[in-house]
Amino acid sequence: MLEKLLHRLPEEQRRRLARARHDLRVKGEEGRVALWSWSTHGLERAHDVLAAERSAPPAALTRPLLRAVDRGLQQATALPVAGYDEMNARTAAAAVRGLHLLDLERISRHERAHKDRKTVHDAIAHERSRIHAPPVPEA
Repeated sequence: MLEKLLHRLPEEQRRRLARARHDLRVKGEEGRVALWSWSTHGLERAHDVLAAERSAPPAALTRPLLRAVDRGLQQATALPVAGYDEMNARTAAAAVRGLHLLDLERISRHERAHKDRKTVHDAIAHERSRIHAPPVPEA
């Protein structure tokens, strides 16, 4: 029903509506990436603080906290593509096609920390550009 109503709108209004929907979706994804980045950074900082305190007297308290932080960090940084570490550059670049911004950020971060392959970074940049591209040409 909504689609029928949308088709009644003039072309320019449909384009504006499509652009607004697209912008809203991209901003939502960017928000999820920012939240993920902040929480991952917080977990990494907590890990560093707790790991430094392991030799201090309250080690019995810090060990369980450190394990919990490490589990949270593993979950937050889990790669969205199974077998990613075993992929060659071309296969990894193909694997990022169609991923959302948050998954692209996870792969990008992992790639920077490990193999740092230009082919994969270029594919990620291309996907980000595709996601940010407007759905219809601007009038």
